[in-house]
Amino acid sequence: MKHIRGIVSVFLGILIVTLMSFSLTYGRFTEETGTTHGDYGNDIEYIVANQINVKNMDEFVGAIENGYSNIIIDDEAPEEIVITTGVTDVGVDLIIDLNGHKIVRNNREPLLNVKNGVRLTIMDRSQDKPGAFYNPVGSVLQISGGTLTVSGGKFESGPRKNEYATGTGNETVTAELYVKDSGEYVLESKAVSMPRRKPGQTGMYYETGIASNHYVPADTYLYYTSEEQDTELIVGAEDGSADYYYIYYEENGSRTVVYGYKAVKGTATSKTNYAAVSMQSGNMYARGGEYHSYFGRNTAYGIYADGGYMSVEGGAFSVIEDGVCIRCNYQTVSDREYLRIAGGDFRSEWGDTIQVNGGKLAVGGGTFKKDATGAPSGEKGSAIIRINNGILDGSAEHAETLQF
Repeated sequence: MKHIRGIVSVFLGILIVTLMSFSLTYGRFTEETGTTHGDYGNDIEYIVANQINVKNMDEFVGAIENGYSNIIIDDEAPEEIVITTGVTDVGVDLIIDLNGHKIVRNNREPLLNVKNGVRLTIMDRSQDKPGAFYNPVGSVLQISGGTLTVSGGKFESGPRKNEYATGTGNETVTAELYVKDSGEYVLESKAVSMPRRKPGQTGMYYETGIASNHYVPADTYLYYTSEEQDTELIVGAEDGSADYYYIYYEENGSRTVVYGYKAVKGTATSKTNYAAVSMQSGNMYARGGEYHSYFGRNTAYGIYADGGYMSVEGGAFSVIEDGVCIRCNYQTVSDREYLRIAGGDFRSEWGDTIQVNGGKLAVGGGTFKKDATGAPSGEKGSAIIRINNGILDGSAEHAETLQF
């Protein structure tokens, strides 16, 4: 009997240690923290055992590629982290806390791709919640079979209006220019006059171009980066990368590298479908956050889906000019090709606000505002909700919360 009690005591001791270890590696949020745009009250459960703080591009991309399940942008990281690598696949369930920082994409290709069967959750638990993903020349995130849940953060696609070049008095500098040719960058000139970066400037969009400089034609975006002079410069010329880059040195010895993208809005076509979030298949849950498209084309979107299920419970959506807040280009009418809108703030100009081709749309809440006063003469009329060959279910339980 004593022998049995001894075995039980050992077993209970092992069990207690195991439970204590488990309690230190498992956490649950009982209250989501999001933006001021709506309440998205479901709990988020996730494992924190592999939590890691990151401070720069290499650490951020490396943490994803190495399978960490919880990434937080460190308090000491710069306000903006520039990502110049190719598309990074999210291969395991992952939480990203922006923690008030901005992730800027320097490539036409999306920053992250959520693979089949994987769950990615994005939030911003900082006090003022300014965290954001921004790609001035392409899409931000892509879903190819996985699940994306957004409870906070801003997602911006296309050049911001405050980055448009104004006037003709922009300062120039003599720079070393490299042009992309057959998959690599080739030295074009060791001394060419190019636009100089202004203090605090990270990007500039030339809507009309610079007449005296054929390297900066209309519809060109210049992205500026600055680094120590002795830092190794690694620039890949994969699809989606800049058309050229140029280098010059500041008086303090730092090196400025400027990446040039031509035909920025011109590449926003029905083939690229640039969007803040682009979904091929899978699931998208928008419980908060902001989604903006600045391309101004009817082939550019806040969220675009070729398939899958999307639920919008909150968040703010805005597009300029002919842009569309949400477009679902479904192939069939089924429960798996389905857009459900239960809340959110949607604002568009002379483009449609919501477009659904095929599939099913259920609308039970949300605020929809349109301002087409700036539409070009002869522009066709647009709709707040447009459905082609699909089903509209407007009899949702809380349909009285709709505002137009």
